[in-house]
Amino acid sequence: MASRTAGIKKRAIWQRALAQENIQIYFEEAKKRFATAPDLAHRYMRMAQNMAMRFRVRIPVDLRLKVCKHCRHYLVPGRNARIRVEKGMRIILCKDCKHISRFRYK
Repeated sequence: MASRTAGIKKRAIWQRALAQENIQIYFEEAKKRFATAPDLAHRYMRMAQNMAMRFRVRIPVDLRLKVCKHCRHYLVPGRNARIRVEKGMRIILCKDCKHISRFRYK
């Protein structure tokens, strides 16, 4: 009888660390490129999320809030995102796809 984890590949620690560094680089590049080429910045976000899924690493919370969960676009407050704070919630509206995300804060 085959075990449940037989088909799941274990990634080496150095591969996961390298993936985490690359995700950071994608976010930095998206921030730089958003003013001139927003489509390229959005592409970097898709690449970062795909890498996180492939290597099973988490994107840090401060960076995760900069990506729309629905359309995977890079969010810049005032340009393509609206952020409101009310009743202990941070409400982020993506102006590209009109998706609303709500996050609690202390």
